[in-house]
Amino acid sequence: MFDNYSTIKLSGGKFLDDTLPALINRVSAEIAALPDEEMSVMNDKEYAASLLEKYALDFPVIDIESVTISSVERDIPARQFPSLFTKLAGKSYKRNVITYHIPYKGDIDILQFKPYPFIHHGYYSCRVDRKENCFIVELIDFNNDPKEVQKAFDDKLRGFLKVYDILKKNCAGFNNSLKVYIKCAVAVKRTKIAI
Repeated sequence: MFDNYSTIKLSGGKFLDDTLPALINRVSAEIAALPDEEMSVMNDKEYAASLLEKYALDFPVIDIESVTISSVERDIPARQFPSLFTKLAGKSYKRNVITYHIPYKGDIDILQFKPYPFIHHGYYSCRVDRKENCFIVELIDFNNDPKEVQKAFDDKLRGFLKVYDILKKNCAGFNNSLKVYIKCAVAVKRTKIAI
């Protein structure tokens, strides 16, 4: 089961805008490489749309309404318990681990970009099941209190969504800038072959 999991560091990479120049260069190279004969018979709008579809960022959409929950009992090392618990160092104790599976569609690796404006929320890693396309949030039920676990999940989700929403706006702006650039670059190519 755990073989499908990977870990991503949310907001731990570059700013999204830092990637735009490299992407613009790839788009420019593709347009420049298109033979004039092919370009002369192409529809500019369709060509621009196909380039945008190819190069636009596929921001992941999270389906919070379809979260599923599973539970399993595991041995938890004493060092992971809150300090209020009296536990013997080096020992493990059985506790329920509640796992929230949050489905998504899109390129999950986009969430590694830093949003602008950057909110320092403390970097944290998130487990992802790429085969099932879902985030994995595991919480230990130390007190056998489902409401406490649900509150902890809600708090984590709320913090995540603050950064997610900013990055989503950044991605939409990025894609809009890319759309404008592609439209202009195709028009320039069209003008050059018309001369």
